[in-house]
Amino acid sequence: MYKKAMLGALILSLSLFAAACSSDKKNAESASPTQSASAAPTAAPTEDAAMYQAKAYIAGRLAEEKIGQLFGQETTEDGKPVLNPNIATTKAAAVDFLNAYLDPALTDKVVAYYIADDSKAPILVKAEPFVTASILATASKDDVTFSGTADEVKMTLKDGGVYTAKKNADGNYIISDIANP
Repeated sequence: MYKKAMLGALILSLSLFAAACSSDKKNAESASPTQSASAAPTAAPTEDAAMYQAKAYIAGRLAEEKIGQLFGQETTEDGKPVLNPNIATTKAAAVDFLNAYLDPALTDKVVAYYIADDSKAPILVKAEPFVTASILATASKDDVTFSGTADEVKMTLKDGGVYTAKKNADGNYIISDIANP
């Protein structure tokens, strides 16, 4: 619950930041119309680094959260971890679920890590987490070092883990790699 509240607060603050930035830009443009009219036309502006870094950071947090929800929350009566049946009841359904947050190649690695045998219900999963370098453990994007471009952002955590986010065909970020320290 606390994580969801923090994520909601982060998204709200980023939205307010984006609105303030776009408002300042509009005010600057309206204040000097002759100046912008006399300037030579330029190419479309590239996305602001702070904005794409924030989007990539949120994508990393969402991806780790979804992996945890799918593989780390449900157990059998004797305490063995199982695939969360509220999200997916088959290996294929788990792949479909994670493909919204992860690159398909990374999804395959994560699912192969957790599920060795999907012939019995409930599907038992590995107890040790795939993600050992937690982006959810960071307080904000300020705790992460960013590199790369708007199309592919590398996020290095203080503990040495590296998340790589890339834009998909829809222009949204998905996580294409998670390198644990």
